[in-house]
Amino acid sequence: MSLVKRVKTNGSLDGDSSALISAQSDATKVLIQSGDYHIPRTSGLKAPILQLSGHEGAVTSCSIDNSGQYIVSGSVDKSIQLWNVYGSQEFDERGNDMKPVNFGSIASGHKSAVLDVRWTRDSRSVVSASADLTAGLWDVETGERLRKFKGHSDMVNSVNLIRRGVELVLTTGDDGCIGVWDQREKRAVAWLETDFPVLAVDSDHSGSTLFTAGINPDILAWDIRQVRSSVSPSSLSTHGLRPLYTLPGHSDTTMSLDVSPDGNSLLSNSMDSSVRTWDIKPFSSNSNGRLLKIFDGAPAGIENLVLRARWSKDGKLIGVGGADNTVTIWNSFTGKLEYKLPGHKGVVLDVSFSPIEPVMVTSSSDKTLILGEIGRV
Repeated sequence: MSLVKRVKTNGSLDGDSSALISAQSDATKVLIQSGDYHIPRTSGLKAPILQLSGHEGAVTSCSIDNSGQYIVSGSVDKSIQLWNVYGSQEFDERGNDMKPVNFGSIASGHKSAVLDVRWTRDSRSVVSASADLTAGLWDVETGERLRKFKGHSDMVNSVNLIRRGVELVLTTGDDGCIGVWDQREKRAVAWLETDFPVLAVDSDHSGSTLFTAGINPDILAWDIRQVRSSVSPSSLSTHGLRPLYTLPGHSDTTMSLDVSPDGNSLLSNSMDSSVRTWDIKPFSSNSNGRLLKIFDGAPAGIENLVLRARWSKDGKLIGVGGADNTVTIWNSFTGKLEYKLPGHKGVVLDVSFSPIEPVMVTSSSDKTLILGEIGRV
């Protein structure tokens, strides 16, 4: 089960035409050289590619923390798993048969599928969104739930955090609502109502503007200060509040949003099989309705699964999973297709880049994650 809403390429890590062969063991696939080709390593991983197994259902979400050392993943099996990027692994003489790098799991607190997971800034906690109508804040060291965020009347599709200042938690739901939560409080500090199910939310770097999107493919920008000031003690509803501006262009459900590392651009992925970047500077002079670029080549498929697109931590690359079981990576500045990476046996649902070296992790409906290095751009 996964959340439903509505030419074979080579796998060269250095961008040339070198062919790679995949050698598979019970635990992991390891890339090995084909013929006399030399494949330069670009990371400190034990092997160029590691397959992470442990979930019993589709892995809907994955995220590498700010230290680059740990991964969190969420699944329709209701679990949240933790993984060590550079943890000890054991190899045979060929480099195969590595033990999984999973080092723990969060207490089984959700009663239905986990649809999204994110790290807090200090990497001590993770937040999660679930189809059980709740979001959670979890202590990584103890695995216990610190806070249960209740208020949505339908499944919670995504979760995020304000990037600066007080680290407020953001949630979106099929009930058309966006919740803003203080980690120290049980009740939402703001509650924004819209007319359609919402799948994605992010904030600008100042923490003053929220971006939301979902079944209504238009991206909406909201002044969070106005949202918070309009909340009265008797009612958290801000239904009827007008957005600051709208970013039209996608022709089908918008599945994910991600603000760029420099805070100037917004990345969106849609079921129309296009990935777009937008100018979100406060006083944009863009003559094209804030649209910067359109990236094509990552099919969303007919299954209507939620696929998330992400920036690399330096803003140079954009990655997204596809219904063709591959990961597509573009150069964000030139629009050039850099990589089309195979490996998964199911739809790739989420991707996350390491902040410290050219490493990324991907999660899939095939119940696995793949952790691997990519070439430098």
